[in-house]
Amino acid sequence: MNGNAAEAIEFTYPPGQDEYITHSVLQVGVNKLMIAEEAMDVEKPWLLGNSTSMCIQSQDQGQIDHLYEALLQHAGVKVLVPYERNESSPGYGIVRDPFGVVIQLCVTVHHF
Repeated sequence: MNGNAAEAIEFTYPPGQDEYITHSVLQVGVNKLMIAEEAMDVEKPWLLGNSTSMCIQSQDQGQIDHLYEALLQHAGVKVLVPYERNESSPGYGIVRDPFGVVIQLCVTVHHF
């Protein structure tokens, strides 16, 4: 998030504590995702790349439909692959959030 994690998770801090985020746990349905803002490899500078993504999968198409529509309500979200049925999923799409995080949304027909 390169210093913007609080904005990404829509969280505000008390005055004087705006530099102290460590992580946040977001709940999507029954699933939890953790966002951390810290250098994992201190030998390399922080760099937002194009080689990673977060994939949210569910067998509940209604949840994925709702999440996709909710993401589109935020300014700066860019659709990379429109959300629609394809040969392997009843619903699949890819967006990039305003912070550069690529998010895949997938309705899965498999048990996991």
